[in-house]
Amino acid sequence: MTNAPQSSPNVSTYSVRPFETTSDLPHLEEICRDVYDGTDYLPKTAPSIVADPSCSFVVLTRENNESLENGMGGVEKNSVGVPLAVANLRRSHLPGVCWLEAVRTSNAHRNRGLAKSIVTKLLDDASSYGEDTLTCTVKSNIAMRKVLEGAGMKVLGQIHIGSFSALKELPGWGADDTNRETKPLLSALGIDDLVGEEAQSMQWKAVRTREELERALSLVKEAGGSGYMPGTWELVSEEVLEESLRKGLIYQMKGGYDRRDAAVIAFVRDERIQSLRSPWVCSVAATTSAAADAAIWRACAPGLPPVLPGGHVGFVPVIDGAVPIETTGSLCASLPLDSECVLYGTRRS
Repeated sequence: MTNAPQSSPNVSTYSVRPFETTSDLPHLEEICRDVYDGTDYLPKTAPSIVADPSCSFVVLTRENNESLENGMGGVEKNSVGVPLAVANLRRSHLPGVCWLEAVRTSNAHRNRGLAKSIVTKLLDDASSYGEDTLTCTVKSNIAMRKVLEGAGMKVLGQIHIGSFSALKELPGWGADDTNRETKPLLSALGIDDLVGEEAQSMQWKAVRTREELERALSLVKEAGGSGYMPGTWELVSEEVLEESLRKGLIYQMKGGYDRRDAAVIAFVRDERIQSLRSPWVCSVAATTSAAADAAIWRACAPGLPPVLPGGHVGFVPVIDGAVPIETTGSLCASLPLDSECVLYGTRRS
């Protein structure tokens, strides 16, 4: 058991230990009850996270039995050993990189520095493995951003994520909307006519190996991008990318009118997506609106998209934050992108 930094040494001491599914799951369900309006994926996925040898899913608990104000005008006793905060560190998410995720704190114990304590502990663990740590959070989540910055993490970039609420309203796209045909994204939005000749004329080639993908992403990084494939609230992991490579679902743009127009698109599966019929994400690594427009067109153009396993047509668009999505007249400016995530890291690598 490892002692975590004390947030209030005069009240209580805390420790961090591994998550125990049988005894801790009911407490995790309570912690997550109001997260994402009651639709938090974490309680359902916790057992598989615990079973994953690459993960360190931990809880922060109180060690002594002193009385503690519960943040709601009362006093709580006898909570020794009960999870007050949780977090997961996924080792080797990408080469030399750990991924920090699933940081949650009990409503009754917020604003006591518990999230910072558990995050700091996991960052120290990652450092002992010789790996950097990356994570991301929604731009509007000021509390979490303060936690990450307080633990020493720096802003490295952003990720533009498709609006799940807007996509769910498209005909045939919602998980419960099974009686209507699902149309490709641009057709469903009625914005096919916004695709310019430049975007349609771009040529693409399949990426077959990890080495080819690394070379393609290095071009994007040289142009100002992150150099990673963006995912839904995370960077796409090495394991997921390998699966997409095997299925022939990653493409590189051969060239553009501007040397900065480097782009890579990857179709990746995300089982956490529950509100849409399709669990697929179209990840776009690019730095210019022209390159991003070409990528979205490639993913939606008649006769061009790959046949996604399961016969799915829909996907959640996710675009590298280096792309200026509000460029006037661009296709990206008309996409429902309202979940902007901030990418944090222990250092820029």
